[in-house]
Amino acid sequence: LPPVCYGVCTSTRKHPGTITLRPETLRLLTRDLLGELHRHGFRAAGFVSGHAGGLHMNAIKEVAEEFVERHPDFKVAAWTVYDPSFEALAEVAETPGDSHAGEVETSLVMAIRQDLVKGPMPPEDYPSFPKPLVVADKLKHWTSGVWGNPQKATPEKGRRALEILVEKNIEIVKMLKESIDG
Repeated sequence: LPPVCYGVCTSTRKHPGTITLRPETLRLLTRDLLGELHRHGFRAAGFVSGHAGGLHMNAIKEVAEEFVERHPDFKVAAWTVYDPSFEALAEVAETPGDSHAGEVETSLVMAIRQDLVKGPMPPEDYPSFPKPLVVADKLKHWTSGVWGNPQKATPEKGRRALEILVEKNIEIVKMLKESIDG
């Protein structure tokens, strides 16, 4: 199926250009997609997300849990593209705790579409959300949208990260296939 290029993005919602869905909207979309796949005779579905937001993934996984409860013959996997690769990607990145728009993500874009990466790179930054408080003014605690250090990004790191991501995500797809093949 074509990708869904929107998701639940509460922490970056107030940053310019962020288009977000309500968790309810993503749950409804996921429920409809699973229902249609099942109706057409599919036996499994994989939801791989490029967005690793907690509320985003929880919305997908909540629906997946409900669906397999009603249709135990149907298999569902839901993961972010980064889930199986965190440890291996840490070997590529020099930046501890690297994440959103940081060293690895910027390196990936450099490897895939160098022309989209315009300098100078933003400085290293991290959100300062006062956990466990939920705050309305996210920009006050994360002005840049950078979580890591994009200044350390290189196309070479991006190519290595891409190899790791592909390899690790193929393993999940194989696991999903094996779950329906028995």
